Amino acid sequence: MVQDNFKLVNTKSDFSLLGLTHAVLSGAKASYTYFASNAVEWCRLSCGGHGFAHYSGLPAIYFDLTPNITLEGENTILNLQLARYLLKMLQYVQTKPEHVHSSFQFLGQEFGPLDLTTLHGLRDSIALNCKELVIAASLKLISHPNLRESWDKKAGMDLVRAAQSFIPYFNFVQFVDVIENKSAKTKQALTNLALLYGTSYLQANMFGLLLKNLISNEQIQFLQVQKEKLLNLIRPDALSLVECQGFSDNTLKTLIAPYEGDIYQNMYDFASKDNSLNKKDVANDERNQSKIMIIHYQLIKTIIIVISSTPSLCQRHDSYDFLQTAQQAP
Repeated sequence: MVQDNFKLVNTKSDFSLLGLTHAVLSGAKASYTYFASNAVEWCRLSCGGHGFAHYSGLPAIYFDLTPNITLEGENTILNLQLARYLLKMLQYVQTKPEHVHSSFQFLGQEFGPLDLTTLHGLRDSIALNCKELVIAASLKLISHPNLRESWDKKAGMDLVRAAQSFIPYFNFVQFVDVIENKSAKTKQALTNLALLYGTSYLQANMFGLLLKNLISNEQIQFLQVQKEKLLNLIRPDALSLVECQGFSDNTLKTLIAPYEGDIYQNMYDFASKDNSLNKKDVANDERNQSKIMIIHYQLIKTIIIVISSTPSLCQRHDSYDFLQTAQQAP
């Protein structure tokens, strides 16, 4: 989509895809930056104390990714940009269907009963959820006579929710298209992953379906059961699915996920060789420090005993009570 837009603009000065590209990229930026930031935090929590430590690389990655939620466009504003385009396409599917891109044609589609067991069924379920949210947001927007005031004060949250529901649908469609061209074994692993993505998303984001009672209690329960089954199916392939992304050690900068996999040796080498806090002989330092503390304690106790045994000295100080207390100390 982006490349097609650049090609049309550069070769033909054709800006027909500019609005589409802007809307999708706005929503994608908002969705992906939120997800990336949250995903790093999920990884950190999953790693326990190691994840909290700087040597895991996760605190640095979190620090790098979190500002992207605000940088280059604040995410709420960007979601509203996509919401505006969704409302436009909702109108076009009725009045100008030839101007509606394939990614938005679901807004005019009629859907049958929900099928939560297949990729295409989940795709349609996610699309229907988004469609109902867009329709609900549009009805709320036009329910107020002043559209500008309605956009700013009444329908804003519904518009953002509708926009946030589109990008997962867009992701799922692209995911399914990519899977079709893979080998049998790879296709099976990616199909399970796509099913988990769609199932997990619908389980947590079914508000559009609930608005029109389009999903039953039994189907909601099925989503949880299906998610648990898919997690068990994916677990044997989980490491391979991550490693195939090819993240380099230079990118992750972590001791707990190195390319060669020797985690504990890396952690030991870092602690013994690279950590500046361990450059000194800790044992000798502790012994020397203990000796100094004992000498200071004996010196202070001797001074207290001398002062407290000389009344004339005690009378010159307002801290006599302090000396008596200190003298009773062991």
